[in-house]
Amino acid sequence: MKRIISLTSIPPRFPFLKKSLETLLSQESVDEVRLYIPKKYRRFPLYDGVLPDVPKGVTLCIVDEDFGPATKILPACKDFRGENVQILFCDDDAVFPKGWAKKLFDIQENRSIEAVAVWGRPIGDYISNEVVSFHGRYAKQIKIQHDIQYRLGRVLEKLFGYIPLKKPMIVSGYVDVFFGVCGVVVKPIFFDSEAFDIPNEAWAVDDIWLSAYLAKKNIPIYSPWRLSCPHSSESANVESLLTLEVEGKKRQELNAKAAAYCQNKYKIWK
Repeated sequence: MKRIISLTSIPPRFPFLKKSLETLLSQESVDEVRLYIPKKYRRFPLYDGVLPDVPKGVTLCIVDEDFGPATKILPACKDFRGENVQILFCDDDAVFPKGWAKKLFDIQENRSIEAVAVWGRPIGDYISNEVVSFHGRYAKQIKIQHDIQYRLGRVLEKLFGYIPLKKPMIVSGYVDVFFGVCGVVVKPIFFDSEAFDIPNEAWAVDDIWLSAYLAKKNIPIYSPWRLSCPHSSESANVESLLTLEVEGKKRQELNAKAAAYCQNKYKIWK
């Protein structure tokens, strides 16, 4: 079975891609690293079409449509549809620790009908109580805390640079919404053609949309105990989606709006 790493990027981050891509190329048990770049960007209408300079070994894939941050996985699913392939998707603003990819691939191989994510949360953590309240399918199954080990790791990271961090997930279990930045392994069959029809409510919050689509298909998202988290790269604050405002709405409001849309459309997260 082939093992593929897939991601996308945006023009302001092109100059910073090299380090992230090199840490992906150095991962064990990976057949190919694919970087998907759309011909035009919805967020960057003045993009001149100049492609990023990528390290040797990275496959640069040019696609016609910009699916927003979901471009990191949806075109790859289309390219490998019908094949027995594992796809690990992640963000472009991280540095990935040794063994990260192999652990995720190995775990998902033994859970072939599940997605596997380094980190995630119940849907209620994303929702403003003033807007709407969800409990989520797995709200009581997963335990998350920023314990002493994790807090110490964050301090050391700030003082001395990259220190491989363990996620603050104190048990293995299932989550409603994955964190795409940390890494998620799926199969192409998990996302069919309907997943490409992203509504405006969810276009900027791919974690919500993609996780909702898995819930719609009854595909659980499994998060193992204490896998290493990627370390943020120097481009993490460059045009970050965390600070993006769409039509005057900030991230929390966008999450709430997208979650409400998905719950109503697919009757999930009850």
